[in-house]
Amino acid sequence: MLFAHRAQVPRSTKIAAVGETTATALQAVGYEVTLVPEQDNSAEGMAQQLIALEKEPRRILALRSEIAKPVLSRLLSEAGHDVHGVVAYRTVGVPVTERIRRDVENGRINAILITSGSVAEQVREQFPEIPDETLLAAIGPRTAKDAERAGLPVSVVADRQTVDALIEAVSHFTLPHAADEFAP
Repeated sequence: MLFAHRAQVPRSTKIAAVGETTATALQAVGYEVTLVPEQDNSAEGMAQQLIALEKEPRRILALRSEIAKPVLSRLLSEAGHDVHGVVAYRTVGVPVTERIRRDVENGRINAILITSGSVAEQVREQFPEIPDETLLAAIGPRTAKDAERAGLPVSVVADRQTVDALIEAVSHFTLPHAADEFAP
């Protein structure tokens, strides 16, 4: 969102990202990320780490999605920081093609990677019939819980909340249709 609006961030302003994927996206468009929570890649984890690092009250702009609760803003405000919380973006599901829907329902898709609670909701909505043999993999424990709340039986949870860790976790499983993955 910052990049889309060509936001100029002064060098003296520190940027924090809730997870590795967000940090990578920010860095890819030229923003310097100074903090990613070490243990808990969530708003609560971010708040805990910021509160521990910033003992003096700071002015903080907290960007979040429309569906996210203002946990970060609330916790930082309670800790004495001057927080301006902004709904910066909206998560919008993109309908899959009819071919992908058929491939999932027919068991031709080996694995579905779930990277957030909103992705879990879209997977459940767009694929009401997922075969038992389709591997459902979550990027972390929080996402796994969100997926299970959406009715998705997660088989694999990445040990780190990164896309690379998620792919690594899935790579340890034998996937029956790997050979025909790119067939017409």
